[in-house]
Amino acid sequence: MMLPTRNLNVVRTSITTAVLGTTLALAGCPGGAVIDYENLDNQRDLRDFPARQYVDPGVVPNGTSAFTGQVKNYLTAAPVDGVAVATQGITPPVSGTSDGAGSFEITVPVGSVFWVQTYKSGYAYTYDYVNMGAPAPSYEQNLYIVNQTDIDAMATAFGKTQYPGCGVVLATAKVANNPQSNVTVGLTGKDYEGPYYLGPDNTADPNANYTSTSGRFIFFNVCDTGLQTVTNGAIVQLTADGEYYASPKNIQVFTNGLTVATLTVQAGGGPEPEPDPDNVIDFPTQIMPIFAKFACAGCHADDPNAAAYGTGLFFNEYPEEVYYNLTNRPQVVNVQYPDQSYLLTKPLYEDPPDHPNASFPDTYDPDYLQVLQWIESGAPYGVYPPPDPNVPPDFLADVYPIFQNRNCTTCHDAANPDGGLNLQQPAYQVQQYIEQNALINIDYPEYSSLLNNPYCGDNPAKCANDANRNYETHGTEVFVTTDDPDYQTIKRWLEYRAPQLEPLVVDYEYAENVYLEDQIYRFFNLECNRCHSQQIAESGLVLEGTPYQIYQSVTDAVNNGQVVYAGDAEQSYLYTKPNYYYQDVIHSGPKDVPDRLDNYAKYIGGWIQEGAAPPPDVVPTFAEIYPLFNQMGCTGCHNANDNDGNLNLEYDAANPQALYDQVRARVDNNYYIAASSIIYKPFAGNNYLYVDQIHSGNKRLIGNYYNEYTLLQSWIAGGAPGPQ
Repeated sequence: MMLPTRNLNVVRTSITTAVLGTTLALAGCPGGAVIDYENLDNQRDLRDFPARQYVDPGVVPNGTSAFTGQVKNYLTAAPVDGVAVATQGITPPVSGTSDGAGSFEITVPVGSVFWVQTYKSGYAYTYDYVNMGAPAPSYEQNLYIVNQTDIDAMATAFGKTQYPGCGVVLATAKVANNPQSNVTVGLTGKDYEGPYYLGPDNTADPNANYTSTSGRFIFFNVCDTGLQTVTNGAIVQLTADGEYYASPKNIQVFTNGLTVATLTVQAGGGPEPEPDPDNVIDFPTQIMPIFAKFACAGCHADDPNAAAYGTGLFFNEYPEEVYYNLTNRPQVVNVQYPDQSYLLTKPLYEDPPDHPNASFPDTYDPDYLQVLQWIESGAPYGVYPPPDPNVPPDFLADVYPIFQNRNCTTCHDAANPDGGLNLQQPAYQVQQYIEQNALINIDYPEYSSLLNNPYCGDNPAKCANDANRNYETHGTEVFVTTDDPDYQTIKRWLEYRAPQLEPLVVDYEYAENVYLEDQIYRFFNLECNRCHSQQIAESGLVLEGTPYQIYQSVTDAVNNGQVVYAGDAEQSYLYTKPNYYYQDVIHSGPKDVPDRLDNYAKYIGGWIQEGAAPPPDVVPTFAEIYPLFNQMGCTGCHNANDNDGNLNLEYDAANPQALYDQVRARVDNNYYIAASSIIYKPFAGNNYLYVDQIHSGNKRLIGNYYNEYTLLQSWIAGGAPGPQ
């Protein structure tokens, strides 16, 4: 759903008001209870969430923000133009170049922490840390670059030779954002040489043992132990001691690169005491704010347009809903191996990254450690148990919006309600139709047509091996997996609703005075000839040809003895196999007839009940065929002037043979309908039939041109007779 759950109470109220005053008969036995929506006492209670504090998930439109600033010389603060700017830790990487004033602008994902490499000829590859954790429409931060000549001069003054493959760290100690003197520093985590302190003019001071008024210091040859190289992105910690104290500053060191950093210090003091291990980490108040801080909902939102919607992990929900979603996925929250949890590893800075952006710069990050400690303690919800997540979904608030959000109304609209299901009606009418037209499988809710059809979609192989799924043709595959959150919502509603329904007792009746020749188009509309064509003839049954040829096939007692039992439709496979109502009658193809109220059942069943009378054994004449090309608009392209495909379908009364010869040349020599281009080029079924056959003009849906299709295919099957 596109609407965050927290807004549903408001939506429910407004929609419910619109449907009051309408009477709805719910499914049940004849004479069962009728819900009168004018009587408020009879209404089903709407689901309300308890009052609670909600952490703003920090959704930013499009999930990206502008990152701007200037590239400056780290030692002089002068703007530097023509500097290449490139992110490290964002996928795909983002790059730009500073202009004449040193200004740059790039677009990056919100809620990101990353490093930026700056480079220009004559300068060192310089790396600067950027924290965009708080969601905002734009961010501004200056980046820095260091002249290689200045670094070389410092190395010479300090008597150092920088090893190839190692890194350099150049940093500033500050108090309240001002450079601080008299600070002594250290570095932990790698082999290194230093610290060496710079004087007030930012040049080397070989005699200094602490920072000057510039606050600056440098480490050379930051390398891995025993090797003259450093792992790109290796973590080291800056520390301060003596008169000033600082919590360890985690930074990264890059191969042959220079890392700039700021170490914020304070006078006196010391490290904060470790937290009481007996304190329970509260998910709603201590973990959820971390997701909001990094705007995780910028991508992980319950919105089909969100970048990470397909993962099913949403952070724009109530805390208990986020909690259950996370903890029910053992790879996401891995209590057995906490540091392997995707909740930690995916947003962790890595190069190359395995996540579009990073939120944790390293494993020493306080937010990372908070989440890690929460998982290590068993991932509790908190001091109080979470609200019950098993409150059943509400059709109006939770299910009905799915049909709009997933574009189901494109086919199931008022003008052309596929399968008789109009999803543009008010919610109560849609629910009524679903419950009264066998779209819910009372015994096996998950295999209800309401879920089965959009899950199997137009991919027969997907559901072919699942004996519980009766494959039914559906125009699109809406739910790729059963993990789809909308699939799960509908499934939960079905599981809640199905036990409340009685098996449907449907009042139906057969049509009377039915003639098979008037009804064979129904086989084409259902695309039965995809399997029961002249060439394939699945199970020996052919459902295309002249009406009499079809009659002969369905009443063939030797090969198709159970297809038609004259006088008994419910014993006839022609009636029961394609009908979803008869789920115990196996059909290798789809069951596209939804129930016994469908017109296919009404008229084909009526023909069988009345004795299955044979149609006349006649074949359309060519005089009945040639007007079809004008009726269908084929002559708009295939005429004497245009002659597309070297085919002129205009009729010349003085020479009807000329038109016949052209049409006959496009009829298969075996009179196979599906192999005749005069059929497969201009026509297409609702799903697969003939759609792969190229036609430069429009294709006519058989469902809309069934009279023309019936005549033309009967004429071909009857031998394609010529002019009289």
